[in-house]
Amino acid sequence: MNINYYFSFVLFISTFGLGFIGYFAWKREKSYISVCLLTVAIYQFGYAFELLYANIGWIKFWIKVEYLGIVFLPLAWFIFALNFTGYRDKIKTYNIKLLFIMPVIILIMNYTNDFHHLFYINLSINYDGIFPIAEIVKGPWYWINITYTYTLMFIGLAVFISAYFKSIPIVRKQIILLIIAWVIPWISDMIYMFKLLPFELDLCPLAFTIAGIISSFAILNVKLIKLTPIAIEKVFSNMLDGVIILDNQNNVVNFNDSAQKIISQLEHIDTRDKDIEKSLIEYKEILKALNNAGEESLLFIKNDEKLKYYKMDVNNIYDNLAKTIGKILTFNDVTEIELNRKKLADNFNFLQTLTDAIPNPIYSKDEHGIYNHCNIAFTDFLGLKMEDVIGSTANQIFEKDLAEIYVGLDKQIMDKKQTQAYESKLLHKDGSYHDVIFNKSVIIDEQGISKGLVGVILDITEQKKNEEKINKLLKLKEAMIKIGYSINEITNINDLLQLILNEVITCIDHRSSGSVLILDEDKNLNIAVAKGYSSDDMVSFSIALEDHFLWFNKGEKIDKTVILNGIDKLGGVHMLDTVEGICIKSSICAPIIIEGDLYGFLNIDSEYDDIFNELEVELMEYMRNQAANAIIKHRMYEKILYLSRYDKLTNIYNRSYFEQMFYMDIYNNEDRNKFLLVIFDLNGLKSTNDNYGHLIGDELIKSFATGLTHLSGENIIARFGGDEFVLISFGVDYENLINRLESLKGYFNDNPIIVEHKHIVCSFSYGIVDYPAEAKNFNELIRIADERMYENKRRTKAQNI
Repeated sequence: MNINYYFSFVLFISTFGLGFIGYFAWKREKSYISVCLLTVAIYQFGYAFELLYANIGWIKFWIKVEYLGIVFLPLAWFIFALNFTGYRDKIKTYNIKLLFIMPVIILIMNYTNDFHHLFYINLSINYDGIFPIAEIVKGPWYWINITYTYTLMFIGLAVFISAYFKSIPIVRKQIILLIIAWVIPWISDMIYMFKLLPFELDLCPLAFTIAGIISSFAILNVKLIKLTPIAIEKVFSNMLDGVIILDNQNNVVNFNDSAQKIISQLEHIDTRDKDIEKSLIEYKEILKALNNAGEESLLFIKNDEKLKYYKMDVNNIYDNLAKTIGKILTFNDVTEIELNRKKLADNFNFLQTLTDAIPNPIYSKDEHGIYNHCNIAFTDFLGLKMEDVIGSTANQIFEKDLAEIYVGLDKQIMDKKQTQAYESKLLHKDGSYHDVIFNKSVIIDEQGISKGLVGVILDITEQKKNEEKINKLLKLKEAMIKIGYSINEITNINDLLQLILNEVITCIDHRSSGSVLILDEDKNLNIAVAKGYSSDDMVSFSIALEDHFLWFNKGEKIDKTVILNGIDKLGGVHMLDTVEGICIKSSICAPIIIEGDLYGFLNIDSEYDDIFNELEVELMEYMRNQAANAIIKHRMYEKILYLSRYDKLTNIYNRSYFEQMFYMDIYNNEDRNKFLLVIFDLNGLKSTNDNYGHLIGDELIKSFATGLTHLSGENIIARFGGDEFVLISFGVDYENLINRLESLKGYFNDNPIIVEHKHIVCSFSYGIVDYPAEAKNFNELIRIADERMYENKRRTKAQNI
């Protein structure tokens, strides 16, 4: 077969392939891609037949077929570039239609060349090559066609390059593939035009085959048809929510108009390689929430002197390999929702307060701020007489700071002629400040002039105390649930005490310090755990129980929660300063009593005086009982855990836990991939039990277990059955281990158990197996060691006969 047939076959295959891709694009309503690929297919189809003929008449015919695609190819690809990058909407349809004039003229000049020879000066067949091929002497209109083609191709390339730098990362991959597909045929055509090859074969159609493959990859793998920059840009720009796109280095890649309106600083950001932490350094809440991917954050941002609330979502962007390549920050304006929520909360609190506060103090003022009326509830609240109030101003009745606030608010309400309600503090006759709500309405005369105001006071002090109590009780409930769940997970009692202390401080007063004091055998209290104190001071601190009673309860026994105030003014009281060096001024102390005995004390300490009240006493009473229950449960759990793992008689591992350790900590541990396993059996234990009783037999078993625990090296020991034991030894060879075991035998011979003037020697037999040299399976290891142990026992008996 001639070489030209191979070239034609490749071109036919490429033609049908591009036709399939064009159909695929047309089905997805991307007709501009279909038209672009159609022009290439026509060009390739005609050139494939041109290569098959050596007749000048047929060559001219197929060249005319080729030019049905060639003349419209650059324009079709140029329109493709405009549509894909979004620039098509910026050019009027009329201007696009004008671009078709030149291709039509070029096509006419090509078809009528036999009459004027302005397109081809001469067209002949060259038989000197590897196969007959058309040889063309180019005319002026041929070069006009080339100029027009190169101009459109260059402009299209510039459009793609411009779109690349403006696009987000997920689109840049598409544009790179299209640029490559765009440039390859162009370079091939230039090679043909400037005769850079030794033969006249036009490789441009073959280059379009390569471009078609690259385009196919872009379409089928990068989803070119489904995702275009214009589609993304339209969606991105028209989103009501603000969106910022970051790369994996937290550089700002892109943002939409909504984001720029929310964060004015974005106006000054170049979206290429700009670190968001440097660019938005003033927006600390945004930067703080940046690392919480998958979570929502509520933040407020000031825009045009208005405070707005936004819900910020941070989501990771992943590539096809599930690798994080960036983040998307979304800002949703929830100002109206948040303000409505706060307004509803305020209204609810107002109605609740109003119900609880009747009867209420009522008063009125004239336009000059002078009290002209008040009820008894008002004077009783302040502890004043009626005559002391009427005719006076706020400055004459209240403290200066509060009076200035009241006067300013009164003036504001009368100027605006509106009703006003706000929360404040008011000095009660008992000398304490009560939380109150002022409800005020303006008195307006017939001329619409403010003549004063009327106010109603709602005392919400008790309500706030109750709310505080409920909140603390709820926290305590959550704390006890947390402690209850942690009892079975915490192995160290001090860790449990630290958890209890932390939760109590959080519930009582998060600003406070605290400690748990444990009573030792010498009746001294030592710090087991603490919060807010230096660890060095904790270690050295110790106090006699009597002194503790003296400080907190005047020497009397403490059996319930007590409060000590003014510690810094008391002589003889030794209290640690906080880790910041601040002196403790008040403390609340609760005894922890377990099964009728004093276990220790739970102390909460504060740098503020008179900070604790009856509410805290009630809460501490609850917590000390719960702490005692938690400690008892922890003790029971530790006891159960110990019994489940250790043999009660010998205090070494039991068989069940040994097997668990073997499979979980030894068998699958690469660092322990070699060891020796030994099975032991006590000789004559049954005889000892029969002759001297099981108590003496137990002593023999304990003596043997003690001897095993004193063997040198890294060993794991367990009681495997009644008189059987098992040992795993690491880092030792057969000979050394045998020497150790024989030494142990010698020790037992020299140190027998003496019962009724008789010497009972702790004699044993053993069998050793090497892991993994001799066996790897646990049961197989035990079987081999067991057999060798019985063999050792038979030899021992034989020697003793």
